[in-house]
Amino acid sequence: MISRRLLLVSVFAALASAGCSLTPESARVRRGKFSVSVRSASGQTSEQGRYELMELGGTTRLDLLSPLGGILARVTISEKGATLEQGDKELHASTGEELMERTLGFALPVSMLSCWLSGTPDPQAPSRSLSADAFEQADWMISVRRRAPDGTPNLIGALNQAPGRSIRLQLTAESR
Repeated sequence: MISRRLLLVSVFAALASAGCSLTPESARVRRGKFSVSVRSASGQTSEQGRYELMELGGTTRLDLLSPLGGILARVTISEKGATLEQGDKELHASTGEELMERTLGFALPVSMLSCWLSGTPDPQAPSRSLSADAFEQADWMISVRRRAPDGTPNLIGALNQAPGRSIRLQLTAESR
């Protein structure tokens, strides 16, 4: 059984390559820091770290990284399904959301993270605008909290609340 602490790390397990691997030039790569806090009747758990999200063709890869750059967890999503790799353990599901639901107990829409990091809802799913910098999508409230001088979002907040549980996620994006 994977520990809850490592599962929280896998939330931002859903971003790209580290170490000696090469990133294709045509890949879209986003890097930054994350923090996640889950509050429920059983208490509160928090994690923070770095992430790298890579998109290439129909594949999305999310790496959660240690302070020294080692991969703590990797989520890969493609047309073949979703895989969570954590050390020598591997879990599979048909979608990233199903994988997160099975491992964490809540659905994190991994496939929407790239759009959310851009400060926009995923156009392939219903959403509701709350303001110029906030929207709701897939039971999450997303808000752009800070923008870089060029106007791109560099701090995104996400909140998911359900009876007896609250999840707060914060993502920073490094300048490109």
